Amino acid sequence: MKAVFINASPRKNANTHHLTRALAEELAAHFQGEFLDLMQYRVLRCLGDQTCRERKQCCQEKKDDMAMLCERLAGADLIVFGSPVYFSNVSGLAKDFIDRTLPIYYQRLLKGKMGTSLVTNSGEGGLMAEHSLMEFFKLHNMITIRGIVCTGRHPGEAMDREENIRRVKQLAERILEAAVHPVPAPAGS
Repeated sequence: MKAVFINASPRKNANTHHLTRALAEELAAHFQGEFLDLMQYRVLRCLGDQTCRERKQCCQEKKDDMAMLCERLAGADLIVFGSPVYFSNVSGLAKDFIDRTLPIYYQRLLKGKMGTSLVTNSGEGGLMAEHSLMEFFKLHNMITIRGIVCTGRHPGEAMDREENIRRVKQLAERILEAAVHPVPAPAGS
């Protein structure tokens, strides 16, 4: 099975990066993983012109890396979306990425795939960010796996907290359980 691990932190080697990599390592025996560090790609903001509804492709497709990133998502069985918390929600990079998945939303290319979230924060806003990511998966008619919220104020600190490592291992177990005993994707258009 293939997995895509998204790191939506704009900070290099920060907590989201480390914990998402740790989850990828936990799943390495069962999933062929690809790590997408969004700050290494060009992701323009959605213009909201609804061109993608009729054409099934974005009007900015040739200006950035989103078409390639969406292909990677469409080719995966599992999508793990990691984001730090910025002002009680996902990072701006995560939000731009989510908005730009509209072309594959209209094509239903993620329907039935598994999705989960890994959110990092310094103490507050984690549940709102996790909710935003889970709604992203639900809107795409994906099979959702309850995600995790981990804490760490300074870069790298999250890996030093036993509670965070325990949560990563528990999430890996939930993912493997879902892969073995899949629950049908939610009904939807």
